[in-house]
Amino acid sequence: MPSLLKGLLLCSTLLINNNNNTALFGNVNKTTNSEDSYNKATRLLSQSSYAELISNNEQLAQRLKKEACDLNLGRACWYYAYQTNDVEDMKHAENILTKDCFATPTTISSGESCTYLGIMLSQGKAGASLNEEELYLMGCDLNDGWGCYRLAKDFLSYENLEEAKEKNDKALQILTKECESNIGSSCYLVGSIYEQPFTENWIDFHKQTRMIQYFYNKGCELGDGDSCVAKQ
Repeated sequence: MPSLLKGLLLCSTLLINNNNNTALFGNVNKTTNSEDSYNKATRLLSQSSYAELISNNEQLAQRLKKEACDLNLGRACWYYAYQTNDVEDMKHAENILTKDCFATPTTISSGESCTYLGIMLSQGKAGASLNEEELYLMGCDLNDGWGCYRLAKDFLSYENLEEAKEKNDKALQILTKECESNIGSSCYLVGSIYEQPFTENWIDFHKQTRMIQYFYNKGCELGDGDSCVAKQ
């Protein structure tokens, strides 16, 4: 069974440019994502992927996504909206991600929200006035590992390989640390980076294979359904 997350996270990009997105969203209300609620929401998402992909319980999976979304985790709202394909759910996801991305002061999930707003944009599901590359850069600067990887793979690998490698290394450092802190979804993302590297010949094939297996296995052991599917 293919992973929903793989289709969402590793899709090709749709380039849309804008030079004024900060001005457009600079006055939104800040969100209040605490570390406790963020960690709870992240665990709910991993449980959701396990329910959907391993237990074949789509109803439970959607309920868990909704619970994570209700904790103001923007990517959870995006996953939920992607499956319902409901216009209002899409608007809600975009709104949560936008508010959190541009929150002042930033929250624990602001970087992640910038990245996922960029992902929504890449699939034509967010406002076309936003700039995808800038959102990934904002996410990376706010220490979101997946934002660093998307920036490296989708943009810098074509523009500046040295900088791309730097951002990719930062992505691995951030996400590996999260994986070692028992965040299963981060283990899945590290495995995905090794499986689909930012450029060819980045890593020795045998080491690449070991890393893919290690991180997918670890993610699965932590109860992340996407990791369990990916390791098969």
